[in-house]
Amino acid sequence: MSSDNASSAVSNAEQEVRQSSVDARLPAPETTTLLPKGLQWLIIGVVGLCCLLLAFVLPAPYSTVLLSILVIGSVVVGVILQRRSGRHGDKDAARIERSGALRLLLPAAEIGLIVIIALAANWNFIRADEFERVNGHELEWLTSSAHFAHLSLRDYGYLPLWQPYNDFGEPLIDNPFSFVLNPLSAGPTLLVGSVQGIKISIVIYGVFAGLGGYFLARVLGLGAAGRLLLGLLMIGKGNMLAMIGTGYYQLGVAQAYFPWIVGTALVVLRQKQARWAVVLLAVMLTLMFWAGNIWYMLPILLGLLLLTGFHVIPWGGRTFDSSALRRMLLAAVLTVGLCAVTLLPIFGSRDYVGRHPREVMAGVVTDPLVVAQQFVTGDRALFDLKIDPYQPQFYYSYVTPLWFLALLLLLLPPVGALRALNSASLPQAWRIWVPGLIMLIGSFIWGVGGNPLMIWLYDTIPLLAQWRFVGRALAVTSFWLVVLMALRLDSLSRLIYAPVLIIASLPEKTVRAAQRNLGALLLVVTLIAAFQVDQAASYYAKTTGLETEDTRCIAWLRQQLPNEQLALWRLGYDVTTPFLDNRIRQVGIEADYVALPQPSTVGQIDLTRSRAKYAIGWHEEDRNWLRRDGYVPVVDGPRSEGVSCLYRYPNALSYAYKIPLIDIETAFGEELDPELTIPINSLQRLPDRILLSVTGDAEHAMVVTIQESAYSGWEVWVNGTAATLQSVGGQVGVLLPSGEGSYDILFAYRPPLFFAGGIITLVTWIAAVGYLLRAERLLNQIRGKGREPQAALPAA
Repeated sequence: MSSDNASSAVSNAEQEVRQSSVDARLPAPETTTLLPKGLQWLIIGVVGLCCLLLAFVLPAPYSTVLLSILVIGSVVVGVILQRRSGRHGDKDAARIERSGALRLLLPAAEIGLIVIIALAANWNFIRADEFERVNGHELEWLTSSAHFAHLSLRDYGYLPLWQPYNDFGEPLIDNPFSFVLNPLSAGPTLLVGSVQGIKISIVIYGVFAGLGGYFLARVLGLGAAGRLLLGLLMIGKGNMLAMIGTGYYQLGVAQAYFPWIVGTALVVLRQKQARWAVVLLAVMLTLMFWAGNIWYMLPILLGLLLLTGFHVIPWGGRTFDSSALRRMLLAAVLTVGLCAVTLLPIFGSRDYVGRHPREVMAGVVTDPLVVAQQFVTGDRALFDLKIDPYQPQFYYSYVTPLWFLALLLLLLPPVGALRALNSASLPQAWRIWVPGLIMLIGSFIWGVGGNPLMIWLYDTIPLLAQWRFVGRALAVTSFWLVVLMALRLDSLSRLIYAPVLIIASLPEKTVRAAQRNLGALLLVVTLIAAFQVDQAASYYAKTTGLETEDTRCIAWLRQQLPNEQLALWRLGYDVTTPFLDNRIRQVGIEADYVALPQPSTVGQIDLTRSRAKYAIGWHEEDRNWLRRDGYVPVVDGPRSEGVSCLYRYPNALSYAYKIPLIDIETAFGEELDPELTIPINSLQRLPDRILLSVTGDAEHAMVVTIQESAYSGWEVWVNGTAATLQSVGGQVGVLLPSGEGSYDILFAYRPPLFFAGGIITLVTWIAAVGYLLRAERLLNQIRGKGREPQAALPAA
């Protein structure tokens, strides 16, 4: 059989598909009921029960078997109904096929299946109670911004701009790791707190990612098999749940935006009148930027740049598409404007982000073959046995069983593969295939580390060296692999019709039955493969119990000193939430981010290294270190195994104090003698506003300071008049002249770039809504009404 015949058959098949879509738009006559009403409800009940068992009860491998039975059973029922419809005549069958209800039922069933699988994959988070949080060493610290925002709304009634309880404080909103402005990431936490809220957000993101894959498949014009594959694999794409389940919440949930961004970008590039897509693309990019980690912004923007380039270039009889380029540029402008409220202050303070070292040699070098295995194997032994690469949050990238990938590669004929790059539903699909392949290969090379080109780029572009832990790029590889697999599957689902169409000797009914059976078989195989991936990824939907011992110790300290400004040292930062709940500053967080203060303008001493007044020591090594550093046990504090958990440092500095200017200028090192200071106890404190009442000194100029980082954005007023803010050893402070007198000093965190960015964001939102509603038409009408008609000139 020649390839020309195959291509002709495929063209005929596509012509039939187009004709059927035209017929579907015709008014639908009344349909004939083929089943008694009681039997219909029985089928609905059985299917509903199976779905409940599949989602919530049955473990593997029984759930896989049930899914197969459910899908195959639906195919069998469909065949029976088709045969029964023949008894009523071909007219009745045609009426059923054109039924509007059926056209709505198919997408509803597909979306319903995606939602059910998303809930099943995240079932551990759904069933967990308030005493279990999401697993991960850094989870509490990484999500502390949203939890503190929840506490602030509950206790103060507003969202402060400063979070004072992580070390010496940090911005709450204009913070590279904050996601307070993202409603999907922070919304549930703002309502119920981080312990339950983060789990709810993860479940929402699972559904959101699956629907994003389905949306992208619809944009690509894929059939049912391709739509379900893309939607279901976005739920269980290995990198997403692996990152979430190991505590890297922001990096995990940011991946849920990939399909939405790519899908809306394709609509912008291919549809001239789709204004909604321009705005939606800007919104999705903004939400991804507000997800709390900008790592994936770079590769997703590179992907959009490639898609734009390949769509606007003149090729295949098309001229340069300047209108598509303008639409993408408009989306870019809207994105920058919407992000401005955090983008401006973060960019303006980029030199004051500490503890984030440069990546050396373009990342950890790994074996490409071992890394490639991660895409086709869900074997966790590679990580449990610490076989390189052994960090699942970077390298677990399982997206397809090997047998399914081999099926896609082997069953699609080479000639058919080339023919399938263009179809009626996706013209010039090569403009997606080529950028997709470039991103797939490029991100894989980036993710395995040590590539000479990447080393050169990391050495040449200083900012690029901040993109650390390059294994994260494999999440981009897995995304594009899923997209290209779905495109290839859709090509296969169309090309398998060719053999049965070519056999002209068979009756038409037999040919159509063969088409349906082949399509149903392919759909079943696709669902089994996708379900295997989602089932494997659900392993990382882990929770862990709350640290009750630390909570008990911290809560006891606050109960003993309900009104004191407390600071507490603890080794590690795996426990953060109890500090926020009890309004106690956690000292000694050695994470990869710290808000660095402005260089000291008064004195040479580094006050940001001051010891906390209290410390927790559970282990003998910690207790020995605390004793050597001058801490003494709190004998009446909570005890574990006969040992007190709390230690106290007798020479700790007060939260707020004043000191003669000459004494602070002559102090050096990291330790300030508390005998030189005068504590200030008359204060009123909100998270981002501190009001002090102090008296001056008759003989000396005084320095007033509080233990808050002198980060850019702090301002100070003395007796209602703006004064010059000082960085006193890295702490905010102000100078008072010599002489007696009373002073009311107000320190407030008011970053000007944040407010300027907020205005830009608000204006951009208004402009985006106006663009979406075509406000320029209204303006033109108003201008037209305002023009007076010109009087006719008198005849000569």
